[in-house]
Amino acid sequence: MGEVIERTGELIRDPEAWSDAFDEVPVEDRLDFLVETFKYPLDDEFLQAVDMGGILIDLEPAVLPQPFADLVRTIRDRAPALHGREIPYLEGSVLAWELFCREGHRLEKTCQYLLQVAATHPSWFLRAFRWLKFYGEITLGEALAKQAFELMHSAVDLIGEPERELADFLLIHHAQSVYRAVREKREPDLASMQALEEQVYGGTSHYLAEGILDYWGGSAAPDPVDWNVPSERDAAFAKISWSFVADVYDRFDIPFVIGFAIIDGFLGMLRRRSSFEPENFFLLTEEMTSSSGEALLEPFDRDAAITAATIWGIPYVAEFLVGSGWIDETTETSLLEVTRTLQAGFMRQNAANLWRYDFVHRWRSADNMDPQSATEEACQFERSAFDVGLRKEYMQEIEKMSWFQKQWFEEITRRSRGTKARDEAALSLGRGENRPSQAQRALRPKKNSKKKVKPRKKHKR
Repeated sequence: MGEVIERTGELIRDPEAWSDAFDEVPVEDRLDFLVETFKYPLDDEFLQAVDMGGILIDLEPAVLPQPFADLVRTIRDRAPALHGREIPYLEGSVLAWELFCREGHRLEKTCQYLLQVAATHPSWFLRAFRWLKFYGEITLGEALAKQAFELMHSAVDLIGEPERELADFLLIHHAQSVYRAVREKREPDLASMQALEEQVYGGTSHYLAEGILDYWGGSAAPDPVDWNVPSERDAAFAKISWSFVADVYDRFDIPFVIGFAIIDGFLGMLRRRSSFEPENFFLLTEEMTSSSGEALLEPFDRDAAITAATIWGIPYVAEFLVGSGWIDETTETSLLEVTRTLQAGFMRQNAANLWRYDFVHRWRSADNMDPQSATEEACQFERSAFDVGLRKEYMQEIEKMSWFQKQWFEEITRRSRGTKARDEAALSLGRGENRPSQAQRALRPKKNSKKKVKPRKKHKR
């Protein structure tokens, strides 16, 4: 390795010679070779000839996150053209690392880089945006969401409506200020909420602003519900959702946007069941832990950050449901047992990258959680950021993938870059990301509403 590094200045004159030397360097030493390479002035022709973007993307899962983030920051300055092409595939990892390390002073700069690709690579942008949300950087998230929403909304060739997730974020966050006013016995500013709702959803309907106070005006206790009737089930889900976010905000200081993501994921699991049994409606049955559970833990067709928030959020949901009378203590115990099973599966599959999901330990613990187990678990998450052995095991698992799995993995991480349609299709394939989420359904007008939401017109560039 030392001999190769000494020859770096010579190797960069010949892209083929540099590539041959890079291939001969052991995987664990390749990051050092790249660090040395970027000490020299490199023209973009050389960087494209050696496919430096692909090298970085392929190397990222094999190395520790801190030195990789440091290298990306070097590339920002030393190779701006390369960095500009690879922003969506590099800066998301940097943002996750900065959030994990509580490097708040760096976040705004990284977010501005990500904003540059909000309209061209929305799925990658939204994945990074969710890190910001789940780590509780809500003020910065709100500012970023407003800018990215306009960029996505004015784009004319996006697949689906990716800006809808940002619209939900903005409206749910605004609902938090309305609730805070209600809690403090002040007059809530519904006019500004109506204006925001019209801005992000279009039309003249202000269903949420008109009806949201109803969810907080009475008890969260259950009303008679026929779970097999979709309209009654949806009405119950809306009541549970808005009551839950208020409850965890009051008791655990969890922001509305995080609370809604938790309850959205949990209720989404319930919706996947093939039949509804009223007496056991909230149980996560064997059917769900074998089918929905596998879907939750599948790393290639769902954002793992959403998965982590859902699984680690179930204890909060269970505590709320038993406290408000929707379930009994036996059902709560069953939910917690299933949660531990799902958590163990998630931690096995993401052992080398648990640090990314450490936001679940930044939330105040629910009362039904074991403090000692939570502390030990948090240490395991933190260790994953510095354990070279876990990286090697992770790469060995990738090597064991079937041909089809490798093709899928490469499609998501590397092969699709530069082709937006394939980029978006790869990330939404099989999961229907463009369909409305439970949160979106809860925000939509009732079917019998006299007012209709009209989509905003797309602006041509």
